[in-house]
Amino acid sequence: MNSAPTRGVDLFGLFCGLFGRETDCGLMGRSAASYTAKKYAYAEMTLSESRWALPDLQSVVDLCALRNSQNIRCSIDVLGEYARAEQQAVRSADAYLSVADAISDYRLEASLTVKLSALGALFDRERCRENVKKIAEEAARRKIGFEIDMEGQGLVTFAVDTAIRCARNGQQVSLALQAYLDRTYDDLKRVEESGITVRVVKGAYVGSTADFVEIQQRFKYLVRALCSRSAFF
Repeated sequence: MNSAPTRGVDLFGLFCGLFGRETDCGLMGRSAASYTAKKYAYAEMTLSESRWALPDLQSVVDLCALRNSQNIRCSIDVLGEYARAEQQAVRSADAYLSVADAISDYRLEASLTVKLSALGALFDRERCRENVKKIAEEAARRKIGFEIDMEGQGLVTFAVDTAIRCARNGQQVSLALQAYLDRTYDDLKRVEESGITVRVVKGAYVGSTADFVEIQQRFKYLVRALCSRSAFF
C-alpha cells in the first residue's frame, strides 16, 4: 500500500494504551480508564522513547501497527492546538480526516482524538462545533472510535457541552476528564447520563490541585465510580 496521504498538518501524536488485549488489566475495552503513555518515540526506529511526536502520518501508521502487533491499542491525535485563524482550523480538520482515512484503510486498532483548540474553539466556537461534527460523522462512517480530548480549564465546559451535543446527535463519542479538577466528578455524572464514554486522565495543564498524591487519589476515586456503574472505556 502507498504511504498514507496527509490533507493537513504534518505532526502527529500517538498515545498507546498500556492495557492491551492480553495485559493484566484484562481484555481490550474492559478497563475503566485508559492509562496512556506520551513517551512513545519520534519513531520506533530511533530506539528513543523520550519523545512522542511523529513527523508524518505514515510514521504514525507504522508505529501504531507495531503496537497493535503487541496487543496494544492506540489513540491518534493531530498536534496543532491553539489555532487562531480559520485557515489553521481547516488545516487541522483536514488532517484529522486523513487520520480517519488511515485508521480505516490500514485496519488499525486505533481511535481518533481531537483537541477543540485545534478546530477553532479559541476564535469561533460554532465553526469549531461544525468541524467536530464533520470529523465525528466521518469516524462513525468508518466505524472508528472518536474522542474529544480535554485541554485547559477555559475549554472544559465547552468540551463537555460539545461532547453532549455529539451524543444527542446520535454520534458515538468519548471524552477525557481530568482528575486534578474539582469539578470532574460532577462532569462525570453529567456526561454519563448522555451516554458518553469517559477516559480518566491525570491532567496536563493547570488544575485545582498540583499535589500528585491527591491527584492519584482523585484518579482512583473516579475510576472506582466508573467501575461501580460498569462504565468501561
